[in-house]
Amino acid sequence: MADYSSAWSKYRRLRWQVGAVLLGGLVLELALLLGMTLLLGPDNDHALPIALVSVAIVWFGAGMIVSHRYKQWPCPRSLSANVRETPPPGSLV
Repeated sequence: MADYSSAWSKYRRLRWQVGAVLLGGLVLELALLLGMTLLLGPDNDHALPIALVSVAIVWFGAGMIVSHRYKQWPCPRSLSANVRETPPPGSLV
């Protein structure tokens, strides 16, 4: 039986990264919104939308990258199941 522990630890790390990016971006957006509102006041019309949109673009890009890496992760069991030994010539298997 093969040892898949390193592959599964990479899977868990990728899954954690997806969750961290998705939740971390939301927390960052809310903290930025609160911080800029407190520092600049609620009447500032220009800086707040620019900052929120720029963080949202970076958040979206990071989410796409980690989600793609997570989706493309190959299951080690299916990889080892596809690699089978070829039977010797003349065998009935």
